[in-house]
Amino acid sequence: MSIGLIGNPNCGKTTLFNAYTGLGLRVSNRPGVTVDKAEGTFKSGGTAIRLTDLPGIYSLDCYTIEETLAKDFIEAGGADVFINVADATTLARSLYLTLQLRELGAKTVLALNMIDIAGKRGIEIDIRRLGEMLSMPVVAISAQKKTGLDELIKAAERTAETENARIAAPFGDRYAEADKIISRVIKNKGKADSLTDAIDRFAVHSHFGMPLFLCIMAAVFFLTFSVGSVGEGIISQSADGIALLAARLLGVLKVNRAIAELITDGIIPGVGAVLTFLPNIFILFICLGFLEDCGYMSRAAYITDSFMSRLSLSGRAAVPLLLGFGCTVPAVMAARTLENPQARRKTVFITPLIPCSARLPVFLIFSRIFFAPYSAAAVGAVYALGIAAAAAAALLMNLFCAKKEKPDLLIELPEYKMPSVRSIGSYAAYKAKEYITKAGTTVFFASAALWVLLNFNRGGLCAAEKSFAAQIGKALVPVMRPAGLGFWQITVALIGGLAAKEVIVSSCGILFGVGALNSGGSLSAFAAALGTAGFTRLNACCMLLFSLLYSPCVASACAVGRESGGKLRGFLSMVIQTAAAWLVCCLVFNTARFLHIT
Repeated sequence: MSIGLIGNPNCGKTTLFNAYTGLGLRVSNRPGVTVDKAEGTFKSGGTAIRLTDLPGIYSLDCYTIEETLAKDFIEAGGADVFINVADATTLARSLYLTLQLRELGAKTVLALNMIDIAGKRGIEIDIRRLGEMLSMPVVAISAQKKTGLDELIKAAERTAETENARIAAPFGDRYAEADKIISRVIKNKGKADSLTDAIDRFAVHSHFGMPLFLCIMAAVFFLTFSVGSVGEGIISQSADGIALLAARLLGVLKVNRAIAELITDGIIPGVGAVLTFLPNIFILFICLGFLEDCGYMSRAAYITDSFMSRLSLSGRAAVPLLLGFGCTVPAVMAARTLENPQARRKTVFITPLIPCSARLPVFLIFSRIFFAPYSAAAVGAVYALGIAAAAAAALLMNLFCAKKEKPDLLIELPEYKMPSVRSIGSYAAYKAKEYITKAGTTVFFASAALWVLLNFNRGGLCAAEKSFAAQIGKALVPVMRPAGLGFWQITVALIGGLAAKEVIVSSCGILFGVGALNSGGSLSAFAAALGTAGFTRLNACCMLLFSLLYSPCVASACAVGRESGGKLRGFLSMVIQTAAAWLVCCLVFNTARFLHIT
């Protein structure tokens, strides 16, 4: 049997999907998280059930991509029965879609989710009468607490066995019909949630909203930088201990010297350098998870709408851009929620300019070495430049658009709610797992490959200066020198960053022969190695700028290609961004030298 989940954004569909399937899809208190249908399976009794989670929509009037997808799925008979998930605390808003499903004759069960929260707010719903007026089964559930789920599935199974009950004629005024139903089934509407209104009088104020947003983003950055650094020492000590233990163990086992050095000087330092910054990444995603779960992310889109409109974008484009601070791939995919094709393509192409979390270790390393004690301000400036670069790219793209459209913003502002510790923890843990997985796969193999390139040439084992890596880097030095990056080690590290930006940090440690950049001692050694090579603060500025602006990782470029309509466009985005980064660094470096700034 197959079941389709359909409902408004933020009604709890994905939470219900996860409760049945255990797949752990991302849940958020903002629209646009589910931008495509997701499928999973589970068993009820002995029956295998295929469950499809459709994008959150308000109607089947097909004004958006999500609405078209949902309507096509229903009309094509994509499921035997549909569960219409409705937020019991805002039932009136959900009934418009419910009435449309009724008109289509789709076999539907209405699931009143968050019934426990509705009860706490004094909202009493006559479920029996509601079912009679809609001519469909109605089941009260709490997807988060997993109550009423067995009864819901049984109701769906019974409904699937019935015939379609298409009504003779559509409802004349669905809003009026919904109001009539609400007046008869809600016994006590309870007190209005004045807290949300009180907060929004300040949070989305025309004058105070933007400063508050900037303060919140500054707080996120501060926590990521300061609190996250506390855990770095623990991980760095652990990495050093593992390296020492591995060296002793390999010595006892009399492992081949080349293999032993590959492990102790290549893989462990490379992976360890990346894992050192796991606390920073974890704190960043805790902050983003908190903002999403409490309901502020939608306000961020609303607040930034005025600024975004100057770029011929709506405030909805702010959501993918904000997600870009975490990871570019899901951020680019989130652009699917934009109805305007022109705005969608523009958002896809500018999102990679937002500094993702993978670039953060690079910013932290070079700012701590060259800009202490103002390293936090330096990293903040880099992030601000990333946002400015995205805005500049959008304005530049406007010059090539035949028609500069300014899409209107239509977005739900959900009620504020107390963030779920479990939800935030699960989100941060999932992102940390992704980061660790990347360290154990991409960074692992990149570090191993880099060590081989650094220690071998056509004649076999050799000194680093004569290795394959040195040959590649030195061949590109004349190209990178005008940009302030005329160091073969830096060039090779940046090439490695195309696989994953975390590789830049691990590569620098290996290429400069200082091991994992995971402690104060290794940073001092790295700083000394850079100083010996003639790497100055001006070069560090160019490094930060180039790392910020140049091509995203291959995975992100592929996502850009998929969402913009072709692999070639993804490749072109890599080339264009890298060329732009080089030109900017050339301008900065040569201007500073002309002014005798080093």
